[in-house]
Formats: sequence, structure tokens, C-alpha cells
Amino acid sequence: MTQLRDDYYYRLGRHQAVVELNERIPKSRPTGITARQMRDWLQGYNEMSAMFHWRRQPIKEKQVI
Repeated sequence: MTQLRDDYYYRLGRHQAVVELNERIPKSRPTGITARQMRDWLQGYNEMSAMFHWRRQPIKEKQVI
């Protein structure tokens, strides 16, 4: 993402991760894009996947003795 508003593939990756994780519908990676666009897509996809799993970890309660 080198310029302002150059985040289309980053947002596309984030959206695709949400769709795959929430609805369990696998989608293919985008084809016919440049290496920089693929890097942006992967960054968005990986960040959203990590956030999805982080938010769904069970809360560990401390035991008071």
C-alpha cells in the first residue's frame, strides 16, 4: 500500500477472510494481479484471520485461593 486509497486488495483480503471464517465458504486467491497487489491481499487476509482467532479465545479466569 504505497499511495493513499491504494488499499483495495488489502481490504479485499480482509473481507475474504471474514467470509471464509464466518460462513466456512472457502474462496480461491485472486489471480491475474501483480506481486505487490498479492502482498497487500495476503497482509489483509492474514491480519483478519489472526484477529478472528484472537477474539474467539476463551477467557481464562484466575482462581482465587
